[in-house]
Amino acid sequence: MRLNKHVTAVVTVVAACALAGCSASLNPLGGMSQSDYSRVEYYDSLEDLQAASDAVVVGIVTDQEVVYDIDDVTPFILSTVVVQDTIHGDVPTDSIIVRQAGDSPSQDEEALTPENTYVLYLTESGLSGDKAEHFYVTGVTAGIYTGDVPEQDTSTVEPDLLDEDVLEEATFEQIAPDTPDNIPSDITVEVVETPELADQ
Repeated sequence: MRLNKHVTAVVTVVAACALAGCSASLNPLGGMSQSDYSRVEYYDSLEDLQAASDAVVVGIVTDQEVVYDIDDVTPFILSTVVVQDTIHGDVPTDSIIVRQAGDSPSQDEEALTPENTYVLYLTESGLSGDKAEHFYVTGVTAGIYTGDVPEQDTSTVEPDLLDEDVLEEATFEQIAPDTPDNIPSDITVEVVETPELADQ
């Protein structure tokens, strides 16, 4: 039975990875974090990353939970992200759910963190029902940039809370820069809006 559960978990996460550009395996203890992924696709530029994404948003993480909503052995961290700006593509609502594999968000340095502001490159989940509106991060961690914006009180966060000037002045840092991706380690909203600027 333990082996069957292990196989089920791998199959579940591999299906998610097929959408987000990665493969995955469980660690020896059966849990997962972002570092347990093996990337199968890398990006030669910010334009490539955007082209691989269904949406690119600036958002603030307000809530987080760990669920087993696909099977009873595969944990996912679900982060609620309140959208401040949609730069590319469309999102169904002003508050979206971003899925990451794992069961210990406080111990996973590459998991999203409540109160923080991010630029997120996102891929539609491809799941059914309510989960169809969920997103995965494109390239697991490639699509996560965290901003030098003051932490926000999650109880008061609402869409378009951040002033345009705050967004324009903010710098966003790649959360996991030591990968073979040829994408910038730091970006601004202007660069996200015009990704060819990153190559200049």
